[in-house]
Amino acid sequence: MASFYYPSPTLEGDRDIKIIRIARNCPCSMACGCPGLHPQNEQKFEIILEAEDADFSEESTACACGHSWYKHGSLDRLVDAEIERRAKVALRIDEFLDESNHLANFNFTDEEIESLRKQMELPPGEERDASFKRDNSPDSIMSGLSGQERSRRSRSLSSSGLSDVPPPVSKRRRISSPLSDDEGNDDAANIPPATPIHSKGAKKAPPVPVLSGARSNARGAKKRAGGGTTTTTTVNGGPQTNGTASSHVPKIKIEDDNADLESVAESTVSGPEEAAPMSIDLPPKEKIVVEEHRRGYIQYTAVKNDGQERSWIVLTGLKNLFQRQLPKMPREYIARLVMDRNSRGLAMIKHGYKVVAGITYRPFAHRGFIEIVFCAVSSSNQVKGYGGHLMDHFKKHIQDTYDNVEYFLTYADNYAIGYFKKQGFSKDVTLDRVQWAGYIKDYEGATLLQCKLVPVDYTSIRDTVSQQKAWVLERIRARSSSHEVRPGIPAFQEGQPPIVLDYKEIPGLIEAGWTAHPTAQELPANIRPPDYVRMTRALRALQAHQQSWPFRTPVNKAEVPDYYEFIKNPMDLHTMQTKLEGGKYTDIEAFVTDVKAIAQNCLLYNPSDSVYAKAAVKLLRYFENTLLKELLEKE
Repeated sequence: MASFYYPSPTLEGDRDIKIIRIARNCPCSMACGCPGLHPQNEQKFEIILEAEDADFSEESTACACGHSWYKHGSLDRLVDAEIERRAKVALRIDEFLDESNHLANFNFTDEEIESLRKQMELPPGEERDASFKRDNSPDSIMSGLSGQERSRRSRSLSSSGLSDVPPPVSKRRRISSPLSDDEGNDDAANIPPATPIHSKGAKKAPPVPVLSGARSNARGAKKRAGGGTTTTTTVNGGPQTNGTASSHVPKIKIEDDNADLESVAESTVSGPEEAAPMSIDLPPKEKIVVEEHRRGYIQYTAVKNDGQERSWIVLTGLKNLFQRQLPKMPREYIARLVMDRNSRGLAMIKHGYKVVAGITYRPFAHRGFIEIVFCAVSSSNQVKGYGGHLMDHFKKHIQDTYDNVEYFLTYADNYAIGYFKKQGFSKDVTLDRVQWAGYIKDYEGATLLQCKLVPVDYTSIRDTVSQQKAWVLERIRARSSSHEVRPGIPAFQEGQPPIVLDYKEIPGLIEAGWTAHPTAQELPANIRPPDYVRMTRALRALQAHQQSWPFRTPVNKAEVPDYYEFIKNPMDLHTMQTKLEGGKYTDIEAFVTDVKAIAQNCLLYNPSDSVYAKAAVKLLRYFENTLLKELLEKE
């Protein structure tokens, strides 16, 4: 039997290597029950360390289920940008496995790996739709979904006649380690362990360095401010954040996060056997996170690198959390910023000093703002409202610590923008650029967001808004006639012939303000064009392309004073995104015109042999040869 080849985390990844790493962590879409790419029973396993030894093919790295790499997660349905995103997550998983000597164990999993595997799944809505090539096949529809959602949609497709494929078997991975005393269960994936490793190209696989395989990820962390250098200013004499936001941090001995929360859920969710009639006067039910905080299960603590043992414990927890939840960021880069003595942090801890959520930030009090560097919540707690609760307490903490800080600034990728918008952030940066340019770290491919603080208590603002909403609803109900029941229309009764009615003959319609010809203001103003998803998909692919770095933001007039004298119709990818989200593109032709305008402007201003002109030519060629055909293809 031929050997099963698998790439080392230190091996630079071409497309085949990236696909192999992703397929290992994605279930097969052919409904065979395969939880991910894995070798056959008793098949020899070899780790490839050198590029010249790489000989990956469907034969040398074939899955035991017999299906192609691309069928694991329906990778053949995904756009290049989504492949790149998943490849970075898969590389981080391989690094964790290699450090724990489990790279050859395809059964092994733990909390960190499961947390990363959840990031292989796509969010619902337009973000998920824009990650697929335009294809309505069942594989395209269901790839990227969790096992439970995939099974549900499979049954739906089967019942509707769209697919005759039976629902896939849902299996859960478990830890299968010689150090574990567990016997396993019938639901665990039955993957045979691989035989001992015989590394090709070396006698023994060396340990993976901290930055191994992260060169491509480091592009997102390169600093562009100030002509390629970033000035870090230490704030002297500013308010210190040493100490804890909560005066006492009890060590609650609970082995499982959910072990002692059943009573919390009952007290916050359960109700009487017979529900009372709905009334806006009823108090709102508390979220579980609010009840946990009230009972002391979770605490908030402010932390900085002051050399104390307690601070190191919390900072290490923050570092580990960010490394798990932010696979695009190099691990050494995260560790350096979290441990930086100029950085500050706010951690949500439970069960002693276990960090379940946190924020690392850099204060620039003398400039009137702070920069949020990292913000993350552990995967197992993201559906409990921890993110919003964390941001509310972070805003309160900043208000109590700094007197003259009014703005938050942060860079967010496409998957985090939605969260920050819910927390009051906006893409419209009103803070003077002179105040922050050159101080904060600039990340390529990310969007700068701003939040302006107002003098309110953010920890109780949600209750205040709920009370205001209840007051408004009470006034609406007092003036509304929606509770009135009007007589039915005789033409709708059984046995009556169809007739044409004038709108004036329909009871209650005139009283509701209906007119014969609705004005333009009464029509929905947020209807998106039919090609919105395709244009979003194309724009995201352009933003992710490696040659798009000069065109992601508008040209800075301060850095290039004469640019706008030559270019009368400037365009860039950020402006295109703003126009797309604002509904300015009514058809694809306008979108294509702006893409070409980006390249034409660059070639007009820059010499043909410059790095900018070469990047524009390559980006335009990629758009015309790869994206334009799909963009113009009719449904």
